[in-house]
Amino acid sequence: MKQDLRVAVTKRMIQEALIRLLENKSIDRIKVNELCEESGINRATFYDHYRDVFDLVQDLERDVLMLLEELMTRVSPEETPAEEVSRLFFGFLEENRRALKLLLGKEVTDALNANLQTRTAALREKGVTPTLGIIRLGENPSDLSYEKGATKRAEEVGVAV
Repeated sequence: MKQDLRVAVTKRMIQEALIRLLENKSIDRIKVNELCEESGINRATFYDHYRDVFDLVQDLERDVLMLLEELMTRVSPEETPAEEVSRLFFGFLEENRRALKLLLGKEVTDALNANLQTRTAALREKGVTPTLGIIRLGENPSDLSYEKGATKRAEEVGVAV
């Protein structure tokens, strides 16, 4: 489903405000009021799109990964010259440099993990056991590596495997 242009622009403004604030402040110290002021929106608009700051970070991460996935679908290893693949990939990295730096940083990762631990604990208190299910098709080494990483991260945040 295609997103309304106004919604996309608003979310982008909020994401850019988050990136600017994260350059000088840790994620756990950023408040919704600051994001609203920095992005020029009101609190109701923020809450129309996000539950909290961590939800915003996850949305930013999804958007960046979606852009990378779109890039990957445009590139055919058999048909696209290596120089073109490199140009497109490095262009993606440059365009998303600030977001990637923040999303891949230890501070944001640690804060997201702590938030997920809190959410999984709250679910457990309600009698819900968050569980990760993985369906393996074959023995591809990169898939096995991903599975190992996903399993480790799930266990770290309190999700049963």
